[in-house]
Amino acid sequence: RFTTAPAFSPNLTSVLDLRLWRCHMAELDPSISMLSQLQRLNLQENRLRLLPDSICKLRNLRELRLSQNLVCALPRRFGFMNGLV
Repeated sequence: RFTTAPAFSPNLTSVLDLRLWRCHMAELDPSISMLSQLQRLNLQENRLRLLPDSICKLRNLRELRLSQNLVCALPRRFGFMNGLV
């Protein structure tokens, strides 16, 4: 368990699927945008209230699971994430 996801390294650009569910995170590090090839991100069952604006840079993201969080607002550019299904 951790409250903030660790910073993501630019060396992880080939990661396609990331599962951070049930981690009790209240915050997602903005460096998530370093995972440029990410297609699936599971953040279910955490304590997230906001998503960093940088998540909108994930152009290959197709699936984002946010259920059972406390998200009350999405980043302004979230609507431009056309790849999400």
